[in-house]
Amino acid sequence: MKKLLIKIKNQYLLDTSQGICHANQTLYNNKLISKKEYEVFRNYLDEHLIKGKTEFFNTRNQKTKYPRYVWKKGEIEPRLRWLDQRIKTLKQ
Repeated sequence: MKKLLIKIKNQYLLDTSQGICHANQTLYNNKLISKKEYEVFRNYLDEHLIKGKTEFFNTRNQKTKYPRYVWKKGEIEPRLRWLDQRIKTLKQ
């Protein structure tokens, strides 16, 4: 999981205009990760980031109850901080 999160972070840094889910999708579309890895990350997000949240943002940075963006679109630091914290806590 740690290696996958590092790949996601590196891809996200190439295009910070979207969210980290987009980075996961880009890696999968470019065949840089398998479908299983893609799904593992989606499930990891559901369990460690989305579960229990009741407020999200849509593409216009308006609050919504439907998961689209956890942080406002364009906010880079919270995404990097979350990825770095998860990477740091995982052993492999």
